[in-house]
Amino acid sequence: MIVRAEMIIDRPCDEVFSLVAARLFDTYHLWNTGVMDVERLSEGPVQVGSRGVALTFIVRGRSGYHEEGCTFEVVRYLEGRELTLDESDPHPAIDRTRMQLLFDPAGPRTRLRAAEELFWGTDLIAFARPFIWMRRKAELRRNLRRLRAALQAKTLPPPPRRPR
Repeated sequence: MIVRAEMIIDRPCDEVFSLVAARLFDTYHLWNTGVMDVERLSEGPVQVGSRGVALTFIVRGRSGYHEEGCTFEVVRYLEGRELTLDESDPHPAIDRTRMQLLFDPAGPRTRLRAAEELFWGTDLIAFARPFIWMRRKAELRRNLRRLRAALQAKTLPPPPRRPR
C-alpha cells in the first residue's frame, strides 16, 4: 500500500535537495512527526548505505518518557533528484516502510513528491489497514507542510530537545 503527497516549495530545487537530502541527519526531524533526536550510525556524507536512528519519546504514565527508535538507511540517492529511505516502523501492524522523496524543479520553485510504501507485518488486523493508510496520508501531508514552512522561512529551526 502506497501513501502519496506532493508539495510546492518556494525555494530553488538544488537548495531544497541540499537541505533535505544532503543534510539528512540535521533536517530529518522537520519532515517526521515526533522525532526528537537523530543519531548517525554511519560516517561521511549522505550516500547510499548511510544509516541512522530517529528517536521519539512517548509519555508512559508515571514512569515518564519512554524512548523509541526507528532505524533508517539510504537505499537510493540521486544527486539533486531523489532520496529513498528504508525505515523500520514502530507501529505494531507495519513491519517497515520505504520513503521516496523526488525533487523536481518548477521554475524558481521545487515540486517535492513523497511516496511512502507500507509493508505490513501481520494479517491479523487487515480490517484496520484502510484506517491506518488514511492516518499515514494525513500525517505525510502535515509533515510536508512543516518542511515547507521551515524551508521557506530561510532559517531552519533548531532540533527539538530531549524531554527530562
